[in-house]
Amino acid sequence: MSGMMPNRCSDLSPAQARVFLAALLLIALVGCVLSWNKGKLPARDVAPETQPVKTDTATEVASDPVAPDLQLYRDVTAAVARGENYYVTVKPQLLKHGFPVRSTFNWRLPTYAWFFALLPGPWAIQGLLVLLAAAGLTLHFQAEQTAQGLAAAVFSAFLLIGVVKWSVDGLAFYTQELWAAVLMLVSIGTIARKEPAWRIVAISAGIAALLFRELALPYCFWAAVFATYHRRWKEAAGWSAGIALFFAFLFWHSRQVAAQLTADDLNGAGGGLTQWLKFGGLDFVLLCTRLNAFLFAAPGPVLFLYLLLSLLGLTSSRDERLLLQGFTAASYFAAFSVVGMPINFYWGLLFAPLLPAGVAAVPAVLNSLWQHASGNRAMPNPPE
Repeated sequence: MSGMMPNRCSDLSPAQARVFLAALLLIALVGCVLSWNKGKLPARDVAPETQPVKTDTATEVASDPVAPDLQLYRDVTAAVARGENYYVTVKPQLLKHGFPVRSTFNWRLPTYAWFFALLPGPWAIQGLLVLLAAAGLTLHFQAEQTAQGLAAAVFSAFLLIGVVKWSVDGLAFYTQELWAAVLMLVSIGTIARKEPAWRIVAISAGIAALLFRELALPYCFWAAVFATYHRRWKEAAGWSAGIALFFAFLFWHSRQVAAQLTADDLNGAGGGLTQWLKFGGLDFVLLCTRLNAFLFAAPGPVLFLYLLLSLLGLTSSRDERLLLQGFTAASYFAAFSVVGMPINFYWGLLFAPLLPAGVAAVPAVLNSLWQHASGNRAMPNPPE
């Protein structure tokens, strides 16, 4: 296909199109005002590496500082690779790096440590992530070219580089959010393909993302809903079975965590689920939006316009893949307006892969709106 993909704005009358454009402009203006000076990056503590680095002059210097959570994931992975039990290892590591132990969700699912421990070293972990990211970009580009044309495919793929860039950023390859994001990107790139083998890849990658990070649940949920709505029963069953597997795994995980907790741990102050109920609203959502490297230093109004345009493009589309991304992104925005501490802004990696396709669809949507608002809709050729 080329160029202008059909969108829902094509159904609007001239009056409706004018009202829609006026409302869109008003939302953009008000949003830019409200987002002024919002979404600021939090100050974050980092701890220096304990192992010194010898230079060629034999002078010992401290290596670059590493965030506590990245140290935690690296140290837990190394312990599991040595044959240690994940749950026995995690509690002292959480306490060592300053994290509470009371909530099951602070312990993270063991998927990452189990999987990483099977690989020969950090270079292999990062290398595999980079390969998956490249595959996801390629699949996304092909899907976008089919749905929206070459220009949209190039533009959205360029924006996605700002997401997968984190796979080569220091020790970020240890984060489960990044692995979930890359796996979701692979799933999104294959979900529109009609061949059964590609559908299996889409489901497998999506459920793998969920097993890495439970925050991938909105994507898997909406994928199951869309498959059910379109009566693709086998696909819906695959998504549903994967989600059921996740909840069974989460229940088992919670029992393993409970076995490690003492009465003092359970009665201690803080560390429960309420620690994430911060009602950060637009401020936290904008902060999460920075997890595209191209937007990391952007001012609040730019972040707001990026979100607005991406949702406009995704939800105005008639393409099932883009609508799925729109519903999923909207779910993340709603959830993150309620839950999440400022230091959790890296959660934005979960919706970062969903947005570029929406921004790429905006020119067609605005062109359609303008044509309808001005009464210049294409008319059928008159009979000769």
